[in-house]
Amino acid sequence: MAFLGAGTASAETHLCTDAGGACTAYSGEITGASTNATLSTSLASVVCSHSTTTLDAFSSTGEPIIGEVTALSFTGCQSAILQEQAPKSSAAP
Repeated sequence: MAFLGAGTASAETHLCTDAGGACTAYSGEITGASTNATLSTSLASVVCSHSTTTLDAFSSTGEPIIGEVTALSFTGCQSAILQEQAPKSSAAP
């Protein structure tokens, strides 16, 4: 099943299936995959060779379309430290 997001003149987004070339409204579970996903912070950058996300779209229209992430996974990850961090002491004077 393929999903399309199409803007309209009212600036509302519609979540559709491409069944037969017509926009059939869809809400529910959507799963997607990515390669070479990058997660960056001021401390490190993590690159993962594969990631998957599953979300539950609560409606088929909106701006934005609201949903909940129900599964998220990252595999084949490597990190690179971006800056040296000095150790911090938690001892009271």
